[in-house]
Amino acid sequence: MVRPLQPDVAIQRRVSSLVGTPNSWTAVSGGFSSAGLWTIDPRDRKLFVKAAVSDDTARFLRDEMRVLAGVNGARFLPEVIAFDDDGERPILILEDLTEAHWPPPWSTSQIDLCFGVLEDIARTPPPPTLASAAANLDLAGYWPSIAQEPAVVVGLGVVTADWLALTIDALIELSGDANLTGHQLLHCDIRSDNLCFSDRVVVVDWNWAAVGNPILDVVGWLPSLYLEGGPAPWELLTGHAEMVAGLGGFFLSHATKPRDPQVRADIRRFQRDQGVVCLEWLSHELGIPSPDGSPTMEQVIEQQTH
Repeated sequence: MVRPLQPDVAIQRRVSSLVGTPNSWTAVSGGFSSAGLWTIDPRDRKLFVKAAVSDDTARFLRDEMRVLAGVNGARFLPEVIAFDDDGERPILILEDLTEAHWPPPWSTSQIDLCFGVLEDIARTPPPPTLASAAANLDLAGYWPSIAQEPAVVVGLGVVTADWLALTIDALIELSGDANLTGHQLLHCDIRSDNLCFSDRVVVVDWNWAAVGNPILDVVGWLPSLYLEGGPAPWELLTGHAEMVAGLGGFFLSHATKPRDPQVRADIRRFQRDQGVVCLEWLSHELGIPSPDGSPTMEQVIEQQTH
């Protein structure tokens, strides 16, 4: 995914009419969004510009703006400077956060702060128009689909056909019990490229926000934290194997899909790796075989007692 160094003339004119003519445009890298991203510096203030470049990114920006407007004033939200929707390609201008700390690396205090901000999000009244997480995400459906075509996931090289045959019934049963229902505000995409640390913790990219069970945000975040050098998920959270199984199926199922060329090239590998972490988490939580074939501690103890 290569973003343009500068936007086209139409975007430049629209931004200038909103905040004044920038002295410069600087393309922003990172993240998985395919929207146009730049920092600008009109009137001696640095700002962040997100511009839709497709129908999908236009929908994402409109969805994000509905949340930013509906949860106005929360400290964990970025400050909205301007929003312009011409009916085709909306533009969102936010406070600039490029000088904040965007993990990794993670410190212990930052991990604690992230847990705290997830609690703040869950305590915040959601906008009334938000859909439910259960309506947007069918965690019960991924492992049954994988069971129909196991070779697709086996082809990722992270599980064997024997391992899948041994565990698939348990994974289907577990994920079927995942409870997404609730009335709390959820971000639904918590990971390091969507949050930063400045004078506060700021969470960005709210286009997937929903209402539901807030444990979804925690379970969804911890695999990526582990991949970035943080603690193992099973050291931070226990007792939610159903959600872990459902998200493991989600990640591995998406890892097998063709990639949109506008999205970062490593997204499928990242989803695959998060799925593997979920399976390792389940092996520690429930004692099922590890996906790499090594026995869990529970199995070692059982073998030693027989």
